[in-house]
Amino acid sequence: MDISFNIISRPMYRILIFCMIMATSCSSPEKLLNSNRGDRIFFGNKGGFTNMSTDYVLFENGSICRLKNDSVIRTGKVSREEVREIEVSLDAMNFMSVETDEPGNMTWYVSVVRGDSRNAVQWSDHDRNPQLKELYVRLMNLVKEQQ
Repeated sequence: MDISFNIISRPMYRILIFCMIMATSCSSPEKLLNSNRGDRIFFGNKGGFTNMSTDYVLFENGSICRLKNDSVIRTGKVSREEVREIEVSLDAMNFMSVETDEPGNMTWYVSVVRGDSRNAVQWSDHDRNPQLKELYVRLMNLVKEQQ
């Protein structure tokens, strides 16, 4: 009984290649979060009586994750078109040059990372920039739609 090594190795080789492709094509939220590639939008709020925070991140590929206790929990995914619309809104308000640092008892924030550039803004319920509030509400609505 002569079993050829080539007959056995060819299917195993294909399985190995398939597994390698799958492993490298699926990015975990942690990898996306720590990567220097791809735009990310962090948003959330903190404060109030308990001083607890609620933190989310929207990735360039449309994935939405909750950041909680040093964990990254994927909560859903939106279309790339929706992400593009949000990026257009950021550009229209010239977000990368907005300077708002107004923490309060209850503080909302949005932070955008684009390549090597980063801008973060925070405001309280006394903010005078309605575009920031509108952007925040839009981002939170994306989260709510995924639940």
